[in-house]
Amino acid sequence: MTTTLKLTTLAALITLTASAGAAIVGEPVTVRVQSSLGQASFTVLLPQGTYNPAAGTFSYSLPSSIDLIDTSNGRTIAILDGLTVGFQEDGFGQIPRTALGFALRAGNANTSISIFSAHNTLSPLSRTAAGIASMTLTDLGGAPGASMVGNMMTEWWFEGRLGDLIFVGWDGQTAGPGLTSNQTITCPVVPPFGISELFSQYGFDLSANDSASGTSLLRAVPTPGAVSLLALAGLATTRRRR
Repeated sequence: MTTTLKLTTLAALITLTASAGAAIVGEPVTVRVQSSLGQASFTVLLPQGTYNPAAGTFSYSLPSSIDLIDTSNGRTIAILDGLTVGFQEDGFGQIPRTALGFALRAGNANTSISIFSAHNTLSPLSRTAAGIASMTLTDLGGAPGASMVGNMMTEWWFEGRLGDLIFVGWDGQTAGPGLTSNQTITCPVVPPFGISELFSQYGFDLSANDSASGTSLLRAVPTPGAVSLLALAGLATTRRRR
């Protein structure tokens, strides 16, 4: 089921003008895992998080670890130790953003994992964009160590969409017995262009009984010129109504 969270509170004229077409589309975050043991999924629904309609913000944090179990055979495919997601919607005088974080342990088999956010759609403004994503791999199973390889496209483990701009992480990772490895990718601030949405997704294969965690943040900042045009458009609308 697809859910669309519409902007419901518009505090100022410029907010009203900027909000056209902006929404959170889809469930806030979904986790899917699959291995030779079976498959399972976990989806956060809108009522499970905290939504502030006056500020256009949504947040969710997993209260405690949960087993991701294949309901057809009762096997644990993975253990979800942490999951967070947060959105700042467009049109509330704040910088639109999408933040996603997770911590997960594979079950007793190599496990394919997919974790993705809702689409934070934006009004058609010229914006600069920036993003960052990290991955931490920890060996919990002993020799020969842990491994992580991306399973999206050409072995991407992260995909961040800033409208038509996509930045990705594609380097796999290993960690020796009992050790941890880390990597971080960044999308530097890019020249202004029309950014229609913010969307984050992790997709990777994790070695059995090992742990992976990650965080990401995408932001889209309207340019001063775009904000000025919005203000003028709002002023013109007010005058016509008079």
